[in-house]
Amino acid sequence: VLIVDDDEMVRQTLHRQLTRAGFEAVLAANGEDAVLTAQARGRELTAFLIDVTMPGLSGPDVFLRLRSL
Repeated sequence: VLIVDDDEMVRQTLHRQLTRAGFEAVLAANGEDAVLTAQARGRELTAFLIDVTMPGLSGPDVFLRLRSL
């Protein structure tokens, strides 16, 4: 699961909860990092949790870029 959020506390909380539930979670602090991470990891990522409002690329913009990969 790729977690994309500009709030460190939110990222860490989601990471902790997903890890406890047995998922492997990868963190990205912004949209640009999310796209780079997805490009590097390819099909290894099967789910995404994306903040809607972030500086730079918004959540919907990130989703569209990830979808095109």
